[in-house]
Amino acid sequence: VDLLVLHPKADIPAEVFDTKADHERYLSVRRQKGRATIGTLAGNYVKSLQEQTITNWLWLHSIEFEYERQIAVEDESGAIRHVHPDFYYPARKTIHEHLAIDADGSSPFADYVAHAESKLAAYRKAEMDVFQTTSAQASNGSLVAALEAELAKRSVPFERKSYSAIVQALEPVVIKHYHKLIA
Repeated sequence: VDLLVLHPKADIPAEVFDTKADHERYLSVRRQKGRATIGTLAGNYVKSLQEQTITNWLWLHSIEFEYERQIAVEDESGAIRHVHPDFYYPARKTIHEHLAIDADGSSPFADYVAHAESKLAAYRKAEMDVFQTTSAQASNGSLVAALEAELAKRSVPFERKSYSAIVQALEPVVIKHYHKLIA
């Protein structure tokens, strides 16, 4: 059941593509120009399959969060800038950025790394509690463990949903899709 909750759709790994450019094009199309189009069990829409995994894990463990809540921070010049962190945990006033950064520190998106560093610097300047996860962690299988560890450090309570609640949420889409795949 956890596999279906966390990964209801498969992502195509980078090594399958002939070139890095092909993989980047695939990722770009998946992101649909920044619009959140991927449904989650929490009932909201996110921009990537990795964010879907995070959201579904949070839902599975009954963790309250807000997706892309607007927050005002000061940039390096002191000007107010409105940002939308990927996840916000209101019970602990914690920000969580999931960054599209690979193991080598690069990103398939132009200027992404500099933008991410700027956002993180603004959070630190405002003395906000923030942590990050990355695409590299999703690729190497450590994403969920890293997320769980960061939330546990902050004493965020986890309460796993009942099996019947999970199956009820999965039934309309994921289980039908899974049955079609194995049939």
